[in-house]
Amino acid sequence: MAEAERLRTQPPSYTGDHLHSAEDQRQQQEADIAHRMLGLITYAATPRNIDLADLPDLADAIRDIVSDSQEAGNGRRRAAMQRRPG
Repeated sequence: MAEAERLRTQPPSYTGDHLHSAEDQRQQQEADIAHRMLGLITYAATPRNIDLADLPDLADAIRDIVSDSQEAGNGRRRAAMQRRPG
């Protein structure tokens, strides 16, 4: 997740229609997949979308993942704001 956030906030440089290297393209694909997965997990964490009442352990795990990802994102945003010249 940290790598996905890094690529989202600091994408690699583009040259024309392609990224610099195959590694950059692979990292972008991984970030896209992680972003989609987190979106699906966030969707599942909303009780009006999916009823997980009969699976309380799964519901707790999903809420923990969403909470952790939000805390990590907030921490990175605070750090980025502190690095900006003001």
